[in-house]
Amino acid sequence: MTIVKGRPVVTLPPAVLAASGVVVRPLTVTRRQPQISAAARVLPLQPLIERRAHYQQAAARRQAATTSLAASRRAYRRARQLNRQHQNISDQMLDSARNAYAAALAAQRTAASAASALQLTMRQRWGAQMTQWLTHPHGTPLPALFSGALALLEVTLSPGSTAPPARIQLENAGGGSQPAHFIASSPEVDPKIQGPTYLFYTARNDLRANQRLTAMLPAALHPLRGVVIPSTAVIWYASQAWAYVRTGKDQFTRRAVPTAFPVAHGWFAAKGWRGGDDVVVAGAPLLLAEELQPPQNSAGGDGGDDDDD
Repeated sequence: MTIVKGRPVVTLPPAVLAASGVVVRPLTVTRRQPQISAAARVLPLQPLIERRAHYQQAAARRQAATTSLAASRRAYRRARQLNRQHQNISDQMLDSARNAYAAALAAQRTAASAASALQLTMRQRWGAQMTQWLTHPHGTPLPALFSGALALLEVTLSPGSTAPPARIQLENAGGGSQPAHFIASSPEVDPKIQGPTYLFYTARNDLRANQRLTAMLPAALHPLRGVVIPSTAVIWYASQAWAYVRTGKDQFTRRAVPTAFPVAHGWFAAKGWRGGDDVVVAGAPLLLAEELQPPQNSAGGDGGDDDDD
């Protein structure tokens, strides 16, 4: 191993290279939609069911109070008109009608305030979209959620992440996969990682409340141009993935492999690697062992023990 321009370079004589089983293949350019993983959890529906029931009760009281108010208003206006026309409506009867109207108005305002407060509570916990579903469920997925046909999910992203797309993919521990559909962002953040949370729904299937899943989301709006580093080329050293690229006829340099975007049989790299790079797909451990040997000499500068003075 030698140091060239501050970087270790492994040089193998042609005879050793031929006998070592080192295989080199060029990388080809491709386009991929990189994905990132996020934690997902199936939410229990009992809190939603209870909120929906509470709101129905509050809405029914508000409606009853509104109906009663309308009747009291009509009775009071009729009594006032008759009293002014001296048609057998005494001042005492008018006062009774006025008091009944005032009581009905107060009751309606109290009922309306209670329903509004409940809506505000739901909005703080579940957000505006889910509150809309709870208060006006017709034509929404809420009935299917309550019937058990659909499951409600909470997906947590890392802090600073952009909003997820309208459709994501879920993976469970058994290897199964199914799509999930975006509802809205949640007003809450994950208490552990302080990341934003989002609500999705998916087919219930065998999912159970509080079950943990992995959500796969696209890491970019559009497919990226890059290369796939084969898994056979990757070695791990110092908690980092590496691969060797041929930089000369019999010279090889170790280069970091980004592992943020795993794909089938390797990792997708949009930066740091180019199409046409000759990557070692077999024999990388041998090159690493050779690299870790003490350097024999240096070239181009700063990495060896020179005694040229």
